[in-house]
Amino acid sequence: MIQTVRLSTFDRLLNIHQSVKLEELTKLNKRMLDVQVHQSKQLNALNKQLSETTQLNKQILDNQIAEITLKEEQRFYKSLAFNNIQILELINNIQLPKLKKYFVETYYLRLKKSFEDAIQILEEISDKSEIKEHMKILKDLKNESSANSDLSKTVLDNLNSELAKYQKLENDYNQKITESYRRLQLIEIPSKGLFGLNKSRHYEQKELKNKQLFNYENLRKEKENVLNNHSLHKSLKYLEDNYPTFETISEEIQTFDKSLNDKFFPKPKIILTDEQKRNNFFLKACKAIILNKQGSVSLIQRTLKVGVKQATKILDEMETTGLVKPNADGSIRKVVIDDYKEFEKILNE
Repeated sequence: MIQTVRLSTFDRLLNIHQSVKLEELTKLNKRMLDVQVHQSKQLNALNKQLSETTQLNKQILDNQIAEITLKEEQRFYKSLAFNNIQILELINNIQLPKLKKYFVETYYLRLKKSFEDAIQILEEISDKSEIKEHMKILKDLKNESSANSDLSKTVLDNLNSELAKYQKLENDYNQKITESYRRLQLIEIPSKGLFGLNKSRHYEQKELKNKQLFNYENLRKEKENVLNNHSLHKSLKYLEDNYPTFETISEEIQTFDKSLNDKFFPKPKIILTDEQKRNNFFLKACKAIILNKQGSVSLIQRTLKVGVKQATKILDEMETTGLVKPNADGSIRKVVIDDYKEFEKILNE
């Protein structure tokens, strides 16, 4: 009996001890859980801050990219508009109406679209105003081209009729002139006769012949005046202006192409002194770099069999003439012309 009680007491004590420990562990776990909850809240707050910061930075970056893109876009459209204005002015200066019409029809849509896009993109009022002025010029050219097309059709449709009327009018005048000349030839002026007995008859016939000659000359002048002012001549003049010969069109196209090249691809200015033009040593080096399409010290060394110092001096001299472009690292220089014949023309200037 005594032994049983002892065991029960021990069990109770053990249970009490375990209960205390369990309570302590429970409290510890609760504290650890509270710490974890707190840390989780802090982590969530940090994640939220990080997300907000990331979104803000992304927005700032997007705004910067959009601003740079807009500036580059404006720069592009401003340059494009300027180039197209140059093209429009060249077209407007073409003398041959038919050739002008051809270029207006060719460039109208792309110029119009380019100007409209530029007005939408550009912000400066002065740029927009200038583009709008040239859009009006472009529209006027288009209207003029359309009017010329309608007139061309009318002229061509009426040409046969005009030609028939002209020929009939010319034949009528030729008959009148022929008849007048025949009458003039029939009038004979008698002599005054012995002692002037036939004097009155002489003067009468002479006056009659003068009148007939006057009528004859007037008919010829009237014919020339009427035929020269006939609508057929206007039609032919229009056709001549609007449908020029192949040689004339070729010359105009070459002139237009040259104007475009001069505007957008100007030839480099190369200025040689008289001493340089006479220096065969220098000219030999120039020929070498033009044919090789690049300028370098090593190329000049191989060509002229000179040292680095002298080759460098010659290359620098070429730069002063404009034949090669400067280079920061001093190695390969870009040659501004690639045809030696052009260089020969400069030498002969």
